Amino acid sequence: MNITLSELLPRLALAKGLTELSIYTVSIASSDPNLVQLLDSSPDLEVLCLSLHRDGDPALTRSKPIRFRCLRQLFLAFKWSHLAFSCDTSILQVLEFPPDTNCEFTFVNFTPLGALRSLPHNIVSTLLASEITFSPKRYSNECTLRAFRSVVGPAQPAEVIIIESPGVDLRSKRNILESLSGCFSSLPWTCPVCLRLDLSENGGNLRERDWVQFVTCIPTLESLEISITQFSGYKEEQVVQLFLKGLEKERKEPGCPRLRRLVFPTIDGSTLWKRLSVILTRWNKQRKTQGLPSIVATFLGGPVEHVMEFESAD
Repeated sequence: MNITLSELLPRLALAKGLTELSIYTVSIASSDPNLVQLLDSSPDLEVLCLSLHRDGDPALTRSKPIRFRCLRQLFLAFKWSHLAFSCDTSILQVLEFPPDTNCEFTFVNFTPLGALRSLPHNIVSTLLASEITFSPKRYSNECTLRAFRSVVGPAQPAEVIIIESPGVDLRSKRNILESLSGCFSSLPWTCPVCLRLDLSENGGNLRERDWVQFVTCIPTLESLEISITQFSGYKEEQVVQLFLKGLEKERKEPGCPRLRRLVFPTIDGSTLWKRLSVILTRWNKQRKTQGLPSIVATFLGGPVEHVMEFESAD
């Protein structure tokens, strides 16, 4: 017997003691009254997994929140059928769950910042980004942000993972840096401690000033792992030198004052260390005069791992 989702949801609402609900292979509107009724009648849910789409109806509004007292895992996917500049995340304003609930939010087919700007204040006001990974996928780019919700009392900090697949293809390296810079500047909670950035498959060239503008937006950064080019040899060396010179550029406020670690996963340090060590030593000397931590650079692209740690000479 075939049964539609609209027929199934009211039946599930009659069930008592439901602890896990997953509607992921098909999308449903967050304002669907049958879904709202089901969620309202399931206060004991421990795991909730929903794939949501926009059906043109008004945003979900309620005078009374939907409370989940035992929720441990929350997975929400917002998948729009066409490019959108913002996302209807009203369901997050309605749901009330413990501060130690681990969350994963996936956004598909939005402008690069549209999804993050759509997250409600009651969510982002408690978030601190710990790690961002930006990497190329088969047909587009993907940005994964890991953050923690600050909590009060004995509760453990909960992890919030935000996965964004932009509806526009960020083809150039410069566009990617500009998009991330805009995010860090306008949404301070997104500034990460650790950033993994893979630009190797994106086109265009980056200038020294592009790096200067980029690093000034991330005062929280302690670790940066970066792949810039697929080329090896002289061209690769030029690109890395530009990157390092951009980082060491003198400015009123030091760039990345907390930075301690640089990782180049695709570069063979054994072939580049002589020239790069000059820049790194000079930069560490400059940082020492500013009272900042020294930088350790790790190169993973060769047959053996190369670690460069330089004591700046006085």
